[in-house]
Amino acid sequence: LALPNDPNAFVLVREHISGLEYIHSARDLHERGWYIELGAYKYQVFLDFRIVYDTDGTWRALYERLEGRGVPSLEEERERIRREPVVAALRDALHDLIARASLPEGRIPTDVAVPYTDEAHLRRHLASLARVPDLITALQEQGEEDALAAARSLTALLQQPHSTAIALTWTVLTAFDRWLEEEGQDTVEEWWQKWGLRDALADILGEYGDLVLALATLHRPSSMVHRQPTGEDWLADTPALRRWLDVHDYQGVTYFRKEPFEMWVGWAYFARVVQALAAGLDERAWAEVAVQEYESARALLARAEKAGWRWEDVG
Repeated sequence: LALPNDPNAFVLVREHISGLEYIHSARDLHERGWYIELGAYKYQVFLDFRIVYDTDGTWRALYERLEGRGVPSLEEERERIRREPVVAALRDALHDLIARASLPEGRIPTDVAVPYTDEAHLRRHLASLARVPDLITALQEQGEEDALAAARSLTALLQQPHSTAIALTWTVLTAFDRWLEEEGQDTVEEWWQKWGLRDALADILGEYGDLVLALATLHRPSSMVHRQPTGEDWLADTPALRRWLDVHDYQGVTYFRKEPFEMWVGWAYFARVVQALAAGLDERAWAEVAVQEYESARALLARAEKAGWRWEDVG
């Protein structure tokens, strides 16, 4: 093979039967040879040998992490290692932010700097989150039934056990997604699925990961498939929302689940009223938007129930 006896040289190879790719240290192959363990009547065929030199530490990190295991794509795993500092920075910033916050009490830190985000967008939305409890009180003080109903809906969201984590992670991921767009990088969905963001935030979000990811991409015009009379967007036909709603086919019809849909509409409503605050509306104008959006949310829920939870008839 004429392998270099170089500590920074690594041999990449693909096993034909499994399709998996492996990385070996060229020096280890020089000193110890190539160990392969086969079961009875089994065989392996190795193809596409390639020598690479580690110039930034990523090939060595990958070699040490895999410990001889094969993976579908070595390049993809190496790219994941390259992106880990970004993922870790977002995770650590969110842990710190959530530890200091309480959404029901309006205690939201606004003097924060989260790397790899649109900072102006982030700070506007954090400040808006902090105002939500006071504005709910303003709705209640109006005394009108539609305003009271909107206030009850928002209060119920704030009282959910994971409301602070959901709201803050949505805010940070939206700012991260905007930063990605400005930088011309992969979408937040790709970071979620391919580059480790889902796993990094699992302890923060638990089962609500896809809900928050879908909220974070709600602002994208290209993903919108349903518009309410107010002109605001409610359903985004994205992989994250489909996963959250468990969109599935049954006997030739595409359905989604009622309970996650109700939760989605509630949080999409919350997102819209927070965005209205962040856009600079005064209290009176915001209250009008909150009531209008609440009516839109009720209409969408009624439409979904009438459609029998069939995706095509709602989306």
